[in-house]
Amino acid sequence: MPCNVRQLVAASLPGGEDDARCLAVWLAATHDMGKATPAFTSRRLSRLLELNTRLSCQAQGQFQRAWA
Repeated sequence: MPCNVRQLVAASLPGGEDDARCLAVWLAATHDMGKATPAFTSRRLSRLLELNTRLSCQAQGQFQRAWA
């Protein structure tokens, strides 16, 4: 995190830099916990499967053109 952002956050919290560090860790942890939820995971999985299908189709088309 940029120094000026750290200073701004620390200045607005009663515990200064210690509270700012705790807040940053808590925000990072809760953000990552959200990624472990089934809703997020299934959405990402469906996007990956869709991308894989598109890439497979593209690769198959390129392969067929190369051998034509």
